[in-house]
Amino acid sequence: MPKDTGPSIMLRRNPPRQVSNPYANRPVQQPPVITQSLLLVNYNHLPRPPVSPNNDGTRSDRIGWVLTHPDLQDQVRRRTIGIPYFFVFSGIYRDCAWRGTYLVNLRGHCHRAAAPAIEKKRAETIAIQAQEACYDIAERAMNHMATDRVHNALWPLLPKRSQHADHVVEQPFNPTLRVSRPIIE
Repeated sequence: MPKDTGPSIMLRRNPPRQVSNPYANRPVQQPPVITQSLLLVNYNHLPRPPVSPNNDGTRSDRIGWVLTHPDLQDQVRRRTIGIPYFFVFSGIYRDCAWRGTYLVNLRGHCHRAAAPAIEKKRAETIAIQAQEACYDIAERAMNHMATDRVHNALWPLLPKRSQHADHVVEQPFNPTLRVSRPIIE
């Protein structure tokens, strides 16, 4: 009978050796565990840009307040990843909201500028028109975002109506910021 030299016989005679890894038993330094403290958010110390004419704690006003808050932008992005077009509309809203507040400051600088009165008036009129346009664009973007899905996603970040109303009482909305658009000749 011929001698069997197949692979099964060879493995039985010479079993594979396990090579020991000299680094296997060394302790591995684990990365630090980052814990997030979930403290209650207090909104009283935060500045609030005048974006909406209805600073009364409505859904769109509270969502807009959270969108423009610089410390909450990363949380907003994480919570709204799956909502279609939210990233686009929130970017438009933020840009218009911040530009609108800068244009309010520009209106104040127009009065203090060392220029003839007619140029000051023209610069102020342009600033008013640009501010109104920014607020209109922000309002249109908010109309697309103030939905139940966004509200549910941002629910933990939204200020309560009472917190929002208290904050607004301290800094009431200035109705002179929203004036009718003058015609530039």
